[in-house]
Amino acid sequence: SKWGARFETGAGIRYHLSDTLTITGGVRYEYRTDVGSIINPNSGDQVFFGGQTSRLGRRDWQAWDAAVGLHMRF
Repeated sequence: SKWGARFETGAGIRYHLSDTLTITGGVRYEYRTDVGSIINPNSGDQVFFGGQTSRLGRRDWQAWDAAVGLHMRF
């Protein structure tokens, strides 16, 4: 297809330990369809015997992120 899709979601939390100290945390998930990629042959045999060359391809992609933070105010 010519068009891809993107979906992203996340959640976070913040907890005040005191007036000057806060701890935070969060997670995020992202999913994309039809992401462009470069596909290269794995070996010279694939090039020589199979006739393969570098080419453009498409694939789906996903990522998870997590973070924890400590914020101090002076």
